[in-house]
Amino acid sequence: MIIRAEQLAVFQQVARINLENALVAEFQAAAPTLSAALGEPPLRLAVQLALAAAAEFGLQARTTLRLVVELRWLLGSAVLTDPQYQWLADSLRTDAPEPTRAASVYEQALAYHATVIGAGAELQRTARQHFMVWLRQPFTLTGHDFGPAMMRVLTEIDPLKAGLSGEPALQAVVRSGYALARERSVPTLRGYSVLISLMFLCGHGCIDDPLWLWIGATLNDASSDIGQRMERLEALTLAWLEQATATPAEGIAAVGFTPLVLD
Repeated sequence: MIIRAEQLAVFQQVARINLENALVAEFQAAAPTLSAALGEPPLRLAVQLALAAAAEFGLQARTTLRLVVELRWLLGSAVLTDPQYQWLADSLRTDAPEPTRAASVYEQALAYHATVIGAGAELQRTARQHFMVWLRQPFTLTGHDFGPAMMRVLTEIDPLKAGLSGEPALQAVVRSGYALARERSVPTLRGYSVLISLMFLCGHGCIDDPLWLWIGATLNDASSDIGQRMERLEALTLAWLEQATATPAEGIAAVGFTPLVLD
């Protein structure tokens, strides 16, 4: 039997949709509360974005694609370009065969989870508690040493993640957050710090992340000025932190990665 190109394209499209459906269903099962709050469209978009990013690295195996999607769920939007996770991009950019690259990423992902997230996501919960405490304190950062001071804040919020990421990665997060805040005319240094901290904890692409809809929706709300938006973003951030630290963790943070099975 001869399979024409158009038939092959249909088969590939069906296979991709089936994979998307399976991955969305896995996330819904692992994170039922978040899934119910978000609805399916953002979850599916998150999967599609992760698969598109994986394709740029030539990844094709189902188990590898699942791993990339799970990393994206755990570590945030644009994880493959996030300076906090340079190890991920470095492992995928090599000329090694896909199974070798996948095994390297998987081992490092397990180590990251154990070191920064912790069993039952307890270490992650502690970092979020630190951030909540810091947000409730009087703001003391000043303009003349904001960069170094903000790096110290990030280190205080999550010393385990900061230590693993390294100083250059923290500098990159602070610089990109500062540039984004300035571009959007954020009026206060406190607003700058909130935005940078969210990028540190939720991924440097959190503003456009469908799994963090409330961040982008608040910042892009044209019905209010940027000062009001930043005040609302801080209030929503505190509400999120209160809920996240008071309820059991779910998702990849809590259940861990799907075991990697390579052919």
